[in-house]
Amino acid sequence: VGAELQGEIEEQLFSNSGQFADFNSVEGYIDEAFDFLKQQEPIYSELLSSKEGRGFLNKLENEISQRVLEVMHRNKIDDKDTELELLFLTNGTMALLRKYHLGETDLSLDQIKEFLKAKTPTGSSRPILS
Repeated sequence: VGAELQGEIEEQLFSNSGQFADFNSVEGYIDEAFDFLKQQEPIYSELLSSKEGRGFLNKLENEISQRVLEVMHRNKIDDKDTELELLFLTNGTMALLRKYHLGETDLSLDQIKEFLKAKTPTGSSRPILS
């Protein structure tokens, strides 16, 4: 079940390159990703509580960070401060998701999603932590 679920999660988050082609589409991508996580919540929580699941979450974190960097490159955003902010936000979100699924935070998935969407750039290279 673990490997099958991991494959399904990867396919859902990364299969359609158009989902996250630029920062104008990132809010829709976030909505889709969090809707998927909500639908799979019981299984996903069980997966993440295992040793195998923690390794998988690290893999997802790396893949999402890589995707953010690719979008920056494709949109000719060559700003180290913005890169750092986006990676910080991506990795922080993954840490919050890990804590959520392990029952280590009172935040809901919706609260995490809305915070993430509020801090996401809208196609410009403006700092997102301002």
